[in-house]
Amino acid sequence: MNRPSNFNWEQAKYIADLLVFEHSREHLKDTEIQVLQGSWEGLTYNEMAERYYLSVNYLRGDLGNGLWRKLSNALEHPVCKKNFKGALERASLKRKKF
Repeated sequence: MNRPSNFNWEQAKYIADLLVFEHSREHLKDTEIQVLQGSWEGLTYNEMAERYYLSVNYLRGDLGNGLWRKLSNALEHPVCKKNFKGALERASLKRKKF
């Protein structure tokens, strides 16, 4: 039985930044957080480009790929725009167990 998740954007942003910092000693950049939030909200890269006044090619390429790579390295699990929510929620729950 699946129950609704209480995991929200603020928790996702916190755990993503924390995990990346622990792994690389660098916090997520503002633009990376914008991509993470846009992805959380289900926006396409085109919609994010309009919202944040950034090039869609930059969002899809360097910025987006770099963000998913950082999260994948920090989580030691492949993460992409489609599966990051569950990965961050599992990481958050795992931390709460200890």
